[in-house]
Amino acid sequence: LIEFQNDVLRLLDGDSESHFFGAVIIGVSDRSARPTMARKYQVIDGQQRMTTVLLHLLAAVEVLVESDVEEYLADAVALFKKYLVVTSDTDGKSNFKLHSCGEDRQAMNTVMKSVYEIERFKEKLQTFRLIELETGHAAASNKIKQNYKIAKSFMKTQFESNGVVHLQNIYIALLVGVTLVQIVVNNPLSGPKI
Repeated sequence: LIEFQNDVLRLLDGDSESHFFGAVIIGVSDRSARPTMARKYQVIDGQQRMTTVLLHLLAAVEVLVESDVEEYLADAVALFKKYLVVTSDTDGKSNFKLHSCGEDRQAMNTVMKSVYEIERFKEKLQTFRLIELETGHAAASNKIKQNYKIAKSFMKTQFESNGVVHLQNIYIALLVGVTLVQIVVNNPLSGPKI
């Protein structure tokens, strides 16, 4: 994570124009979805990298919410709704944009819910209701919680040291400064062949 964070800071310093994230292989997992529903893909390779970005974005949301500045709270809501959750109908299934692997789901629920449950944030989300990931029977891992703690510390330090514009530049860099090759396979079982 520290190396990733340093790469993001190099983007802000202008030392590089983008950070190459490698190839992410995804498979189309639900072709029959209604047009009004979110399209679903199965991440075959790249879940950890996508999770790292998601945790940093979530940490930015929490730091903005904790600042107690109304304008920053509005930014937090917009960031959360656009990049972290699906706001349209999910047929009662989780509305997280990224569904973690089995052992990470319980921890992902915990970190997402901890931010969602911040009273003033939840009030601003109005009618939106967070639907957690199904956890199944997989053994729980603390990796997500530990990585979120590191991401939050990084975002908080950057905000306290350099202000909100710097924090905004970090999450913008995460959203537009990270490049990758996306390979889409129609049959998720073909992913390992690639």
